[in-house]
Amino acid sequence: MSADAPMYREEALRARVGQGLGEIVLAQPPATRWWVALGLLCGLLVLALLLGGQYTRRVAVAGQLLPSGGVMRVAAPAPGLLQTLAVREGQTVRRGELLGTLSFERRAEGRSVETGVGELLQRREESLRQDLERADTAESEEREALARSVAGLRSELARLDEALALQKRRVELSEESSARYEALVGPGHVSREEWQQRRAEALDQRTRAGALARERAALARELASRRDEQALLAERQRKQRAALERDLARAGQEREEAEGRHVLQLVAPADAVVAAVLAEAGQSVDGGRTLFRLVPPEDPLQAVLYAPSRAAGPLKPGDTVLLRYQAFPHQKFGHHRGTVREVALAPVFGEELLSLGLGLHPQLQQGAEPYFRVTVELPAQALEGPRGPAVLRPGMLLEADLRAERRRLIEWVFEPLLGVASRW
Repeated sequence: MSADAPMYREEALRARVGQGLGEIVLAQPPATRWWVALGLLCGLLVLALLLGGQYTRRVAVAGQLLPSGGVMRVAAPAPGLLQTLAVREGQTVRRGELLGTLSFERRAEGRSVETGVGELLQRREESLRQDLERADTAESEEREALARSVAGLRSELARLDEALALQKRRVELSEESSARYEALVGPGHVSREEWQQRRAEALDQRTRAGALARERAALARELASRRDEQALLAERQRKQRAALERDLARAGQEREEAEGRHVLQLVAPADAVVAAVLAEAGQSVDGGRTLFRLVPPEDPLQAVLYAPSRAAGPLKPGDTVLLRYQAFPHQKFGHHRGTVREVALAPVFGEELLSLGLGLHPQLQQGAEPYFRVTVELPAQALEGPRGPAVLRPGMLLEADLRAERRRLIEWVFEPLLGVASRW
């Protein structure tokens, strides 16, 4: 046997490779392929849903219906007795119209304290009024006396002016006569003694003129002083009168305040409709208690919601919210779509909501979480129900669903893994 010859024959090798019973074939039912295709299709659909689907998380918040102009509250400023009621619910009132009267009367030793204080203040007011009249009389008399003095000084000054003018003319004539006599002394027509006599007369006239001038100057100074006194008198009397008028006005104000503390008239702050009367005539009320609630006439209602910060953050004007009115079950009346008009920039807290006196949902009065005021425009001012239209009224409570967050489904599924990865 040569070295290149195989150990086994080729026929033996072919016989070993072949199988006498044929090839092994695995039998598959005809429906298996359909189930595999359906499983792949479902997997693709689930994957497409995870990639393209989105989920919106909503937060339920509470609020109430209020007129767009707000609700006006008329409250008792202090504890007292509601004496009278001048209005009823549903009545339209004008600005300044009387709503009712409150009495704050206190009694001591069988006598009203407020009445006694009012009488004292009234007597003081009468005394000040008499002082003002006396001051006016004294002012008039003093002004007339000064006017007469000024008139007399003016007349005297005019007389002195005439006398001074005549005296100046005498001085001129005396000077001229003295000059003529001086010219005649040289030729010897007159004696020197006569000229000296004329000269002395001229000097005497000049002296008299100087005295008149000094007297006129003194009189002019006195007249100016009287005029200054007139000006000062007017200013002094004006200040005195102003002080008396201030005291009189203060006394009148104190008397009115005393009367106001005794009986207070409650009036409407603006044109409105009386939405609620919360007390009865003759009832004692505490200070700060709301007695009347007024709403602007024909003012459309709006939903005022108070949303926590986690829900108010994503909100913006124009967003849609779903409203449910507590007075009208949503099972019958359905949900209603409102439009966000405004989101407040500053928050309020639970205790501040209580001070508003609006009767808000109890969930807003729990805890110290801040809330943001959200104003929502209503789709309609009435609801269509099984028994016909239902009218919405101010103060009705409601709930709303706000869109807090929107994510893809795959983000919700892998959120734990993404959170762990972000921390690393």
